[in-house]
Amino acid sequence: MKLQDIATKVGATIYCPDEGTSTDIEISRIETLERASEGQISFLSNPTYEKQLKNTKASAVLVERKYPEYKFIQLICKSSYLAFAHVAKMFEPKVNYNREVSPCAFIDPSATIGKDVTIFPNVYIGKNVNISDKVVIHPGCFVGDNSSIGEGTVLFPNVTVYDHCTIGKYCIFNSSTVIGESSFGFIPLGDKVEKIPQIGTVEIGDYVETASNCTIGKATLGVTKVGDYSKLASFVCVAHNVVLGKCCLAGAYTGFAGSTTVGDRNIYGAGVGVIGHVHIADDVIVAAKSNISKSIPKSGTYGGHPLLPMEEWRKQFAVVKNIVKLKDKVVELERKLKELLASKK
Repeated sequence: MKLQDIATKVGATIYCPDEGTSTDIEISRIETLERASEGQISFLSNPTYEKQLKNTKASAVLVERKYPEYKFIQLICKSSYLAFAHVAKMFEPKVNYNREVSPCAFIDPSATIGKDVTIFPNVYIGKNVNISDKVVIHPGCFVGDNSSIGEGTVLFPNVTVYDHCTIGKYCIFNSSTVIGESSFGFIPLGDKVEKIPQIGTVEIGDYVETASNCTIGKATLGVTKVGDYSKLASFVCVAHNVVLGKCCLAGAYTGFAGSTTVGDRNIYGAGVGVIGHVHIADDVIVAAKSNISKSIPKSGTYGGHPLLPMEEWRKQFAVVKNIVKLKDKVVELERKLKELLASKK
């Protein structure tokens, strides 16, 4: 791919510190600053890696300002990280599915299968399932009765979709994700535990993506929802009746307990725990390993346990870091006070 074509597609301005350098070059791939070689393009978005500019062998680098001290070609972008994402898509290997339904898959006669669908061997499609056009279902997947899967969605190996689930278009579910399982609902009764039937449904929007081993539980009554463009990392759990807004991002091992309502554009670091029956506003960011035990009515950045606004949490954490020194000072002051009082007797 020509460098000029890349610059045009990402809206970058080409800058050559060495005026004699030709920009009419072919770019073969995108790589890190450290690994890139001649004929490749790289990017700088994190200042931590700025020192690698000195030794990079990349022919061109996506940056957000000029670096006249270096000779490589520079593509000046408003956001080099976003530009990197777009360029990576240009070089992403394209998977050409055969658009065939394997005779080794089980498909109930009542199911509806769209055009250009790929269904691999050892797939189970239940009664009254609706599979839209261009869907890809890999080996070992299960799609339960009365479920529907939107156009262009991909189910990687061993994904399970239980009965009565609705999945939007162009979603990606990585291996062993489970959608619509009977979620964790029980009543302790002393020497036994009563199970609460989960008889609701799951609705997943468009362009949703999960990494491997995520679980999205069926509602007890009503519906569990995941909004458009939301992305879940590995081992994220969305429990029964959770409503997750649009464009939410959740790091690995984050858990949303039952009946929690999450606004749009929320971001959760890894290992965040969210108690049930709380409401979280739009545009909330929560630091990794934090615990949310009550509703968050205002947008902002939060962290800690118990959860606090980020600036307050940082101040408290700074005190905790020095708690041993503070203790030693208090002990010393107490000793001096006792000596002073003793001298006055």
